[in-house]
Amino acid sequence: MINVFVFGGLGNQMFQYAAARALADQLEVKVCIDQSLLNIHSKNITPRHYELDLFFLKHHEKITSSEKMSFLFHKIYPKIRHTIFGKKIANHYKLYEEKDAFNFDSNFLSLQDNTLLLGYFQSEKYFASFQDIVRKCFIFKKRLSGENAKVADKIKSSNAVSIHIRRGDYVSNKKSANTYASVSSEYYEKAIKRIREQIGNPVFFVFSDDPEEAKKIISFPGTVYVDWNKGQESYIDMQLMSLCKHNIIANSSFSWWGAWLNENKEKLVIAPANWFRDENMNNQTQDLIPEKWIRM
Repeated sequence: MINVFVFGGLGNQMFQYAAARALADQLEVKVCIDQSLLNIHSKNITPRHYELDLFFLKHHEKITSSEKMSFLFHKIYPKIRHTIFGKKIANHYKLYEEKDAFNFDSNFLSLQDNTLLLGYFQSEKYFASFQDIVRKCFIFKKRLSGENAKVADKIKSSNAVSIHIRRGDYVSNKKSANTYASVSSEYYEKAIKRIREQIGNPVFFVFSDDPEEAKKIISFPGTVYVDWNKGQESYIDMQLMSLCKHNIIANSSFSWWGAWLNENKEKLVIAPANWFRDENMNNQTQDLIPEKWIRM
Protein backbone atom coordinates (compact mmCIF):
# COMPACT_ATOMS: atom_id res chain seq x y z
CA MET A 1 0.00 0.00 0.00
CA ILE A 2 1.15 3.54 -0.78
CA ASN A 3 0.25 5.96 2.00
CA VAL A 4 -0.02 9.67 1.24
CA PHE A 5 -0.68 12.76 3.32
CA VAL A 6 -3.14 15.18 1.73
CA PHE A 7 -3.18 18.83 2.73
CA GLY A 8 -3.78 22.24 1.22
CA GLY A 9 -6.63 23.05 -1.13
CA LEU A 10 -8.30 20.96 -3.80
CA GLY A 11 -5.52 21.43 -6.37
CA ASN A 12 -2.83 20.43 -3.86
CA GLN A 13 -4.76 17.34 -2.81
CA MET A 14 -5.17 16.32 -6.46
CA PHE A 15 -1.41 16.51 -7.06
CA GLN A 16 -0.73 14.46 -3.94
CA TYR A 17 -3.28 11.83 -4.86
CA ALA A 18 -2.20 11.66 -8.52
CA ALA A 19 1.42 10.97 -7.52
CA ALA A 20 0.34 8.30 -5.04
CA ARG A 21 -2.10 6.74 -7.51
CA ALA A 22 0.58 6.47 -10.20
CA LEU A 23 3.12 4.92 -7.84
CA ALA A 24 0.53 2.51 -6.43
CA ASP A 25 -0.52 1.40 -9.91
CA GLN A 26 3.11 0.90 -10.87
CA LEU A 27 3.53 -1.38 -7.85
CA GLU A 28 0.03 -2.89 -8.23
CA VAL A 29 -0.96 -1.98 -4.67
CA LYS A 30 -3.63 0.17 -3.01
CA VAL A 31 -3.57 3.80 -1.87
CA CYS A 32 -4.23 4.93 1.69
CA ILE A 33 -5.08 8.63 1.99
CA ASP A 34 -4.19 10.19 5.35
CA GLN A 35 -6.08 13.38 6.21
CA SER A 36 -4.17 14.03 9.44
CA LEU A 37 -2.50 17.23 8.27
CA LEU A 38 -5.88 18.73 7.42
CA ASN A 39 -6.52 18.85 11.17
CA ILE A 40 -3.92 21.59 11.58
CA HIS A 41 -5.31 24.97 12.67
CA SER A 42 -2.97 27.95 12.65
CA LYS A 43 -3.20 31.66 11.85
CA ASN A 44 -0.56 31.13 9.15
CA ILE A 45 -2.40 28.25 7.49
CA THR A 46 -5.56 28.71 5.41
CA PRO A 47 -8.22 26.33 6.84
CA ARG A 48 -8.81 23.39 4.50
CA HIS A 49 -10.94 20.27 4.41
CA TYR A 50 -10.81 16.97 2.55
CA GLU A 51 -12.11 17.46 -1.01
CA LEU A 52 -11.18 14.36 -2.98
CA ASP A 53 -14.60 12.83 -2.38
CA LEU A 54 -15.76 15.11 -5.20
CA PHE A 55 -14.37 12.48 -7.57
CA PHE A 56 -14.93 8.85 -8.50
CA LEU A 57 -11.76 7.54 -6.87
CA LYS A 58 -11.20 3.82 -7.05
CA HIS A 59 -13.34 1.78 -4.67
CA HIS A 60 -10.45 0.45 -2.59
CA GLU A 61 -9.17 3.83 -1.39
CA LYS A 62 -8.97 3.94 2.40
CA ILE A 63 -9.30 7.23 4.23
CA THR A 64 -7.56 7.58 7.60
CA SER A 65 -6.98 10.39 10.03
CA SER A 66 -5.32 10.65 13.46
CA GLU A 67 -4.39 13.45 15.86
CA LYS A 68 -1.17 11.60 16.70
CA MET A 69 0.03 11.70 13.08
CA SER A 70 -1.03 15.32 12.78
CA PHE A 71 0.97 16.34 15.86
CA LEU A 72 3.98 14.24 14.89
CA PHE A 73 4.38 15.39 11.30
CA HIS A 74 3.32 19.00 11.77
CA LYS A 75 4.76 19.92 15.17
CA ILE A 76 7.65 17.55 15.81
CA TYR A 77 9.14 16.08 12.64
CA PRO A 78 9.78 19.39 10.76
CA LYS A 79 11.97 20.57 13.66
CA ILE A 80 14.02 17.36 13.96
CA ARG A 81 14.02 15.95 10.43
CA HIS A 82 17.82 16.26 10.15
CA THR A 83 18.56 14.75 13.54
CA ILE A 84 19.08 11.08 14.40
CA PHE A 85 15.62 10.95 16.00
CA GLY A 86 14.08 12.55 12.91
CA LYS A 87 15.72 9.97 10.68
CA LYS A 88 14.41 7.21 12.94
CA ILE A 89 10.87 8.54 12.52
CA ALA A 90 11.33 8.67 8.74
CA ASN A 91 12.67 5.10 8.67
CA HIS A 92 9.91 3.82 10.94
CA TYR A 93 7.18 5.18 8.69
CA LYS A 94 9.13 4.52 5.47
CA LEU A 95 8.71 8.21 4.79
CA TYR A 96 9.54 9.73 1.42
CA GLU A 97 9.66 13.49 1.89
CA GLU A 98 9.68 15.58 -1.27
CA LYS A 99 12.86 17.61 -1.66
CA ASP A 100 11.44 20.25 -3.99
CA ALA A 101 7.74 20.89 -4.56
CA PHE A 102 8.04 21.75 -8.27
CA ASN A 103 10.97 19.71 -9.54
CA PHE A 104 10.45 16.07 -10.35
CA ASP A 105 12.65 13.62 -8.44
CA SER A 106 13.33 10.54 -10.57
CA ASN A 107 14.03 8.56 -7.37
CA PHE A 108 10.28 8.65 -6.82
CA LEU A 109 9.86 5.95 -9.48
CA SER A 110 12.03 3.57 -7.44
CA LEU A 111 9.99 3.79 -4.23
CA GLN A 112 8.64 0.54 -2.84
CA ASP A 113 5.44 -0.68 -1.25
CA ASN A 114 4.37 0.74 2.15
CA THR A 115 6.01 4.09 1.49
CA LEU A 116 4.48 7.17 3.17
CA LEU A 117 4.49 10.22 0.87
CA LEU A 118 4.85 13.75 2.23
CA GLY A 119 4.98 16.68 -0.18
CA TYR A 120 3.20 18.69 -2.86
CA PHE A 121 4.38 16.72 -5.95
CA GLN A 122 3.32 19.55 -8.26
CA SER A 123 4.49 18.18 -11.58
CA GLU A 124 2.72 15.94 -14.08
CA LYS A 125 5.99 14.02 -14.39
CA TYR A 126 5.01 12.13 -11.23
CA PHE A 127 2.05 10.61 -13.02
CA ALA A 128 2.92 11.09 -16.72
CA SER A 129 2.85 7.35 -17.45
CA PHE A 130 -0.57 6.98 -15.82
CA GLN A 131 -2.39 10.01 -17.23
CA ASP A 132 -5.39 8.03 -18.45
CA ILE A 133 -5.87 6.49 -15.01
CA VAL A 134 -5.55 9.85 -13.27
CA ARG A 135 -8.09 11.43 -15.65
CA LYS A 136 -10.57 8.66 -14.91
CA CYS A 137 -10.06 9.20 -11.19
CA PHE A 138 -10.75 12.92 -11.48
CA ILE A 139 -14.23 12.70 -12.96
CA PHE A 140 -16.59 14.90 -10.97
CA LYS A 141 -19.41 13.00 -9.33
CA LYS A 142 -22.02 15.73 -9.37
CA ARG A 143 -23.64 16.71 -12.65
CA LEU A 144 -23.88 20.40 -13.47
CA SER A 145 -27.25 22.04 -12.99
CA GLY A 146 -28.93 25.46 -13.04
CA GLU A 147 -26.74 28.36 -14.12
CA ASN A 148 -23.68 26.10 -14.30
CA ALA A 149 -25.39 23.81 -16.81
CA LYS A 150 -26.30 26.84 -18.93
CA VAL A 151 -22.72 28.08 -18.85
CA ALA A 152 -21.47 24.60 -19.75
CA ASP A 153 -23.69 24.67 -22.84
CA LYS A 154 -22.23 28.07 -23.84
CA ILE A 155 -18.73 26.71 -23.31
CA LYS A 156 -19.36 23.64 -25.45
CA SER A 157 -20.89 25.67 -28.28
CA SER A 158 -18.08 28.25 -28.55
CA ASN A 159 -14.32 28.66 -28.74
CA ALA A 160 -14.34 28.98 -24.97
CA VAL A 161 -11.27 30.25 -23.12
CA SER A 162 -11.17 30.15 -19.34
CA ILE A 163 -9.42 32.93 -17.43
CA HIS A 164 -8.65 32.31 -13.78
CA ILE A 165 -7.84 35.19 -11.44
CA ARG A 166 -6.70 33.94 -8.04
CA ARG A 167 -6.84 36.28 -5.05
CA GLY A 168 -8.32 34.90 -1.81
CA ASP A 169 -5.61 33.99 0.71
CA TYR A 170 -2.96 35.32 -1.70
CA VAL A 171 -4.25 38.69 -0.48
CA SER A 172 -5.81 38.03 2.93
CA ASN A 173 -3.22 35.65 4.42
CA LYS A 174 0.07 37.40 5.24
CA LYS A 175 2.22 34.30 4.72
CA SER A 176 0.63 33.49 1.37
CA ALA A 177 0.76 37.12 0.26
CA ASN A 178 4.48 37.24 1.00
CA THR A 179 5.07 33.96 -0.85
CA TYR A 180 3.02 34.03 -4.04
CA ALA A 181 3.44 36.59 -6.79
CA SER A 182 0.60 38.94 -7.60
CA VAL A 183 -0.26 38.19 -11.23
CA SER A 184 -0.47 41.50 -13.04
CA SER A 185 -3.15 42.76 -15.39
CA GLU A 186 -0.36 42.97 -18.01
CA TYR A 187 -0.04 39.18 -17.88
CA TYR A 188 -3.72 38.75 -18.66
CA GLU A 189 -3.55 41.35 -21.45
CA LYS A 190 -0.63 39.55 -23.09
CA ALA A 191 -2.28 36.15 -22.67
CA ILE A 192 -5.56 37.36 -24.18
CA LYS A 193 -3.66 38.94 -27.09
CA ARG A 194 -1.87 35.62 -27.72
CA ILE A 195 -5.17 33.74 -27.67
CA ARG A 196 -6.75 36.16 -30.14
CA GLU A 197 -3.78 35.82 -32.48
CA GLN A 198 -4.11 32.04 -32.60
CA ILE A 199 -7.76 31.26 -31.87
CA GLY A 200 -10.69 32.35 -34.02
CA ASN A 201 -13.67 33.99 -32.31
CA PRO A 202 -12.67 33.21 -28.71
CA VAL A 203 -15.23 33.67 -25.95
CA PHE A 204 -13.71 34.38 -22.54
CA PHE A 205 -15.13 32.92 -19.33
CA VAL A 206 -13.71 34.51 -16.18
CA PHE A 207 -13.45 32.62 -12.90
CA SER A 208 -12.26 34.21 -9.68
CA ASP A 209 -12.60 34.10 -5.90
CA ASP A 210 -12.75 37.91 -6.08
CA PRO A 211 -15.31 38.63 -8.84
CA GLU A 212 -15.35 42.41 -8.36
CA GLU A 213 -11.59 42.69 -8.79
CA ALA A 214 -11.74 40.29 -11.76
CA LYS A 215 -14.22 42.58 -13.51
CA LYS A 216 -11.75 45.46 -13.14
CA ILE A 217 -8.96 43.41 -14.71
CA ILE A 218 -11.05 41.87 -17.53
CA SER A 219 -13.63 44.39 -18.71
CA PHE A 220 -14.15 44.03 -22.46
CA PRO A 221 -17.60 43.30 -23.99
CA GLY A 222 -18.72 39.71 -24.43
CA THR A 223 -16.92 38.38 -21.39
CA VAL A 224 -18.84 35.83 -19.31
CA TYR A 225 -18.25 36.14 -15.57
CA VAL A 226 -18.90 33.02 -13.51
CA ASP A 227 -19.22 34.52 -10.03
CA TRP A 228 -21.72 32.40 -8.12
CA ASN A 229 -19.81 29.24 -7.18
CA LYS A 230 -18.71 29.89 -3.62
CA GLY A 231 -17.82 27.92 -0.50
CA GLN A 232 -18.39 24.20 -0.98
CA GLU A 233 -19.49 24.85 -4.56
CA SER A 234 -16.19 26.51 -5.55
CA TYR A 235 -14.92 23.31 -7.16
CA ILE A 236 -17.49 23.77 -9.93
CA ASP A 237 -15.30 26.53 -11.34
CA MET A 238 -12.58 23.93 -11.96
CA GLN A 239 -15.15 21.64 -13.55
CA LEU A 240 -16.26 24.40 -15.93
CA MET A 241 -12.68 25.46 -16.71
CA SER A 242 -11.90 21.90 -17.73
CA LEU A 243 -14.70 22.06 -20.32
CA CYS A 244 -13.21 25.13 -22.04
CA LYS A 245 -11.19 24.58 -25.20
CA HIS A 246 -8.30 26.80 -24.05
CA ASN A 247 -7.11 28.14 -20.70
CA ILE A 248 -5.35 31.12 -19.18
CA ILE A 249 -4.38 30.09 -15.68
CA ALA A 250 -3.20 31.92 -12.58
CA ASN A 251 -0.31 30.86 -10.36
CA SER A 252 -2.68 28.39 -8.79
CA SER A 253 -2.87 24.60 -8.63
CA PHE A 254 -6.66 25.02 -8.88
CA SER A 255 -6.58 26.45 -12.41
CA TRP A 256 -3.56 24.25 -13.28
CA TRP A 257 -5.88 21.27 -12.87
CA GLY A 258 -8.71 23.02 -14.70
CA ALA A 259 -6.37 23.29 -17.70
CA TRP A 260 -4.83 19.84 -17.34
CA LEU A 261 -8.25 18.16 -17.25
CA ASN A 262 -9.19 19.98 -20.46
CA GLU A 263 -9.28 17.14 -23.02
CA ASN A 264 -8.98 19.32 -26.14
CA LYS A 265 -5.93 17.93 -27.96
CA GLU A 266 -5.36 21.30 -29.64
CA LYS A 267 -5.69 23.32 -26.46
CA LEU A 268 -3.64 26.43 -25.88
CA VAL A 269 -2.75 26.88 -22.22
CA ILE A 270 -1.01 30.01 -20.94
CA ALA A 271 0.57 30.19 -17.48
CA PRO A 272 2.40 32.92 -15.54
CA ALA A 273 6.19 32.83 -15.78
CA ASN A 274 6.48 33.81 -12.13
CA TRP A 275 4.70 31.73 -9.52
CA PHE A 276 6.40 33.29 -6.47
CA ARG A 277 7.72 36.62 -5.28
CA ASP A 278 11.14 35.08 -4.62
CA GLU A 279 13.17 34.78 -7.82
CA ASN A 280 15.13 31.81 -6.47
CA MET A 281 11.87 29.93 -5.93
CA ASN A 282 10.74 30.80 -9.46
CA ASN A 283 13.94 29.29 -10.79
CA GLN A 284 12.94 25.98 -9.23
CA THR A 285 9.62 25.57 -11.04
CA GLN A 286 10.80 24.15 -14.36
CA ASP A 287 8.82 20.93 -13.90
CA LEU A 288 5.63 22.66 -12.76
CA ILE A 289 4.33 23.68 -16.18
CA PRO A 290 3.89 20.97 -18.86
CA GLU A 291 6.15 21.40 -21.90
CA LYS A 292 3.34 22.25 -24.34
CA TRP A 293 2.00 25.05 -22.19
CA ILE A 294 3.16 28.64 -22.70
CA ARG A 295 4.69 30.70 -19.91
CA MET A 296 4.61 34.48 -20.09
